[in-house]
Amino acid sequence: MAFLFQRNNGFYYAVYRDGSRVVWHSLRTRDKAEAEAGFQAIKPTLDRRRPTMLKDLADAILKYVELNNGKGTVDLYRVSMQHLVVLLGNAPLRLIGPMDGERFKEHLLKTVTNVSANVYLRTIKSMFNTAVRLDLMKENPFKNCRSLRIPAKDPVYIPKADFAKLLQTIGDERFRSLVLFSVLTGMRRGELINLLWSDIDLPNRLIRIRNKEDFTVKTMRPRTIPINKDLFRLIEGLPRRSDHVFVDRKGMPLKGGYVTKKFKQYIRSAGLSEQFHWHHLRSTFASYLVQSSTPLAEVQRLLGHSSVVTTQQSYAVLNDDNLRNATDKIQLDEFTPKGLVK
Repeated sequence: MAFLFQRNNGFYYAVYRDGSRVVWHSLRTRDKAEAEAGFQAIKPTLDRRRPTMLKDLADAILKYVELNNGKGTVDLYRVSMQHLVVLLGNAPLRLIGPMDGERFKEHLLKTVTNVSANVYLRTIKSMFNTAVRLDLMKENPFKNCRSLRIPAKDPVYIPKADFAKLLQTIGDERFRSLVLFSVLTGMRRGELINLLWSDIDLPNRLIRIRNKEDFTVKTMRPRTIPINKDLFRLIEGLPRRSDHVFVDRKGMPLKGGYVTKKFKQYIRSAGLSEQFHWHHLRSTFASYLVQSSTPLAEVQRLLGHSSVVTTQQSYAVLNDDNLRNATDKIQLDEFTPKGLVK
């Protein structure tokens, strides 16, 4: 906190702390009124000086994230920062370098998977990028730190026969509608439970996923999802008891934890694999599209992925049959001498 001080020589100074160093900034006047006016003009800048320690930077960035993002993002930043502080302590920012990024990955892998480690690493890199953008740091020390390699694996989705069995098991009509809505749109759980009737444009058959005062779309990117005929009929049959599309028996918006827990109960009742969780409804939507020859770029837009690379890494393997059909179009006997190819 900066304050005004008059020295024995009569001149006034703005005094503030920069890390461990006390700075005396001369206001070049002995007049109290003039010094007070000058001090008030520069005080906000002095109070917002660059943090020099890791914990101070983390606190500053967390306040920024809380103002600009939803609860899920805030929680992710908080946990990621805790991991970094456990490793580095309250280190001076000037001493944090690229090798600390590599140490951070090694530290994370002691307790979490490669996938989770990459999520925390990306979050910390984003924290440093935000700090640079807000002029709290000169550069991002982790900017060249690469993510861990993730072995390619098939996406987890619910086969159509199993999905039909699941629907037959769900006796709660409202919850069954929520499950169907998810598979027909690929919407995230948070997007579904925060969906308002004003987000649905039935005349133009569109759903607009957008940021709201109390909800922020992941990646901050609004998107539009077309309403197909099955979804149109589903929406027309939904009761309108609230501004929210999906509500509980009391007409209150659904809670994420309730949705996840209830879905798992139905999975078990249907005798389906324990690997299926609520978020696999979203991957089921994407998998059905890819298997029906929908281009990955279009799937990316519907899912709201920031890059088609993300979609390709997850679902490209499902294109194998389409690729096989493509290569089958090459018929050598159409342009080679007879008998050459046996």
